[in-house]
Amino acid sequence: MIMRNAYYIDDDKKNKTLTVLGRICYARTSMQKMQSMLDQEIELNKRLLAKYKEREIC
Repeated sequence: MIMRNAYYIDDDKKNKTLTVLGRICYARTSMQKMQSMLDQEIELNKRLLAKYKEREIC
């Protein structure tokens, strides 16, 4: 027996089970965490590059 959702937000999620919706939500959250980590890494690299460039000028 497959339990169906009693509600849905988007038409593309209309016939998805709660398990599938949970996996979609988990994947979205995981992607957001990865994006946040990548943004932090990019910012750190920018600061390091700025420090190296500053040393070259002096």
